[in-house]
Amino acid sequence: QLARAGDHPLAVLVAAELNPEDPAALASAPAHGVLGARARRQRAAALLRSPSPDATRAHAELSTAAWHLLRLGAIGELGRCYLAMAEVEVADSDPTDPEPRQRAAQWLARAHPLLHRGGSTEDLETLRRAFRRYGRRAIDRLVDEDLEKHIEGVRRDRARVRDLLTAAADRRERGEESAALDVQILDALEEVGGTQEQLIASLEQLVVDRERLGQLVAVCRKVFLLDTEEELDGSVAELALELGGQTAALYDLTGSEVREVARAGPPFADPRQITATARRADEARGPRTAEDGEGSTQVIPLGQRRRMALAVRRPASKARIGTDDTERLQVFVSVVEAAYVRARHAAAVREAAARDAATLEAIREGVVTLDEEGLVRTTNATARQLLGIEASPAQRRLRDVPGLRALADAIERGVEDDAVPLPRVEVLVRAKRYPGGVVATLRELQSAQRLAQKLVGTAARFTFEDLVGQDPAFLDTLADARRVAATDAPVLITGESGTGKELVAQAVHNESPRSHQPFVGLNVAAIPRELLESELLGYERGAFTGARARGHAGRFELADRGTVLLDEIGDMPYEMQAKMLRVLQERVVQRLGGTREIPVRARIVATTHRDLEQAVEDGAFRLDLFYRLRVVHLKLPPLRERKGDVRLLVERYLLRHAERTGRPGIRVAPEVMRDLERYDWPGNVRELSNLVEGVVALLPPDATVWRETPNTVRRALLESARPSAIHDSAPPAPLVPERIEPLEDVERRAVEAALRACEGNVAMAARALGVARQTLYNKIKRWSLR
Repeated sequence: QLARAGDHPLAVLVAAELNPEDPAALASAPAHGVLGARARRQRAAALLRSPSPDATRAHAELSTAAWHLLRLGAIGELGRCYLAMAEVEVADSDPTDPEPRQRAAQWLARAHPLLHRGGSTEDLETLRRAFRRYGRRAIDRLVDEDLEKHIEGVRRDRARVRDLLTAAADRRERGEESAALDVQILDALEEVGGTQEQLIASLEQLVVDRERLGQLVAVCRKVFLLDTEEELDGSVAELALELGGQTAALYDLTGSEVREVARAGPPFADPRQITATARRADEARGPRTAEDGEGSTQVIPLGQRRRMALAVRRPASKARIGTDDTERLQVFVSVVEAAYVRARHAAAVREAAARDAATLEAIREGVVTLDEEGLVRTTNATARQLLGIEASPAQRRLRDVPGLRALADAIERGVEDDAVPLPRVEVLVRAKRYPGGVVATLRELQSAQRLAQKLVGTAARFTFEDLVGQDPAFLDTLADARRVAATDAPVLITGESGTGKELVAQAVHNESPRSHQPFVGLNVAAIPRELLESELLGYERGAFTGARARGHAGRFELADRGTVLLDEIGDMPYEMQAKMLRVLQERVVQRLGGTREIPVRARIVATTHRDLEQAVEDGAFRLDLFYRLRVVHLKLPPLRERKGDVRLLVERYLLRHAERTGRPGIRVAPEVMRDLERYDWPGNVRELSNLVEGVVALLPPDATVWRETPNTVRRALLESARPSAIHDSAPPAPLVPERIEPLEDVERRAVEAALRACEGNVAMAARALGVARQTLYNKIKRWSLR
């Protein structure tokens, strides 16, 4: 508000302090009195801060101001003027020249008593900074000069006494009167005594100052031995008493009520007066004194996050707290403030370290951090367990630890989900560099496989021992499957629905060297064509609306070095077949919305119930993809072509059910077994398994014999014994055809007849024809029958 008051002298000075870089701000400043001297000091400061500093003009301005202030007796402003003189002395001087710094220290020595009597707390702080800036030994030099002056005075007075004594002795030898000289000798002896007293007082003061400084240093050292805020709260008051005093207390001013944190010594006579003084000191951010008839109390605020104040009381029986005592307390408080800051930072560091350590231990994966030199910094418990060590190999090179050289090489390469063998297990390693080193995560390979199976919901549970049969064609297929399991060649497994294609695929995986790797299956026909690509290849976040925020790994990524089963590959959309061909040829995938090429290391096994050769001829399947998939072709015969295996399969399923339910074994009546063997089983082994499970579930708990043929089997056998509606609707075929019709025409007529007989019910027609419903839908679409 003063800065906006126009030409008022105080307004001009305030405006100049607010705009120290503006030389025109002091153009209308007063020229006389204290305000005029202050304006000259500000002009001198502006001259030193200008782009072209003018130390000579600044010195002249300050000299004039000092002369006026000496006449006026304004000690506070005069001390500030001397402070500014110290700045002028070192302006534009050679840093290696000690003379300007010595002159500056002399100006500071002149300013010291003046500012202690009439300066503010900020002035005293500026004075201390200037003493530190212009030489830490400046004060010592001034003290030494004062002692030398007193010593020289003693020497001078003693020499004068010796001269007077010699002169008096000469006069007495000559018989002359020496009374006048005796008077002079007495006066000189008194002067010697006075000078000696001054010297002794200076020496005593020096000793006292040194002792007090030693006490302050010792107390400050004790402060820095305290590590926590709690220790500081409990010890600051006791340490303050070591600097002199009867009672010391530390107050917390954070809340509406002043709270005594700790006290050393007897209680204060008037606690309310002390708390009120603490509030005033906190508001003024400077020391305040409380006087009463029993003594004086100095209160100094602590400038830190917690608003606090230190109160030190000295009784009236001792010397009151002076300026030197206040300065020492302020130094002590400054050290305490720094200790509080250090304690808070140390607590934050300890908390961060504990949080990081707990975070590392909470991570299920193993975590190893290395610095830039490859030295181990930290490991968590999971990492130590995987590495097979009990203690962390901190400050050791990882490659120097026995058995971990391969891991060290993988981390240095910055691998991403590479399998690395360790002495005890095989792990997947992912390394990520940062400016100070590298962080590597370790995940047990078997755990990763279980996770992949959990994500995709598949697992290779069946082996060749689970495949039952004695049919020669079936056994030949299994023998080929066993042989191809040891290779990495792609396998195409064909056969009607329910013949066990997926079981054979799982058995091939479990028999292969990849058996400890994930087995990831995907039914192509069950996934909507819009989602098929994202399921196979994966996608990055934001690739499309509804995409997961963290993206999604495709089946090839999840399989890693295991096996990918593409069930019903014949139903894959034509446009997706081109991308599938690239995966097989290039052995890389690229997520939707991404640019990074991810290597494909998994083996490909495909199954289908369709005739892919016919699909290629019809243009529904790519020829190049067909050849890529059919490196090894395994064809499973339908169950109607291996009727001799029906008994074995029924007995296996009954035994499995008995083991699962704990009930006694169930036998099959001979007439029922004959019916089961005569049945054509259009659903193949799957239909047989489901039928057995359903029949056994309906048997009474005490039944041990399966005595009745299921209705579906009995009905089918009766229909096969007489001409069916389907056969009646079709023209009778001659025993010896006059001409051979194309198979497609025959198949089309059979489909049309089945649809007519079933009144358009596709599911019923598919069962009657012994084909999958999706297959029948494709044929209807191809021939435009609906």
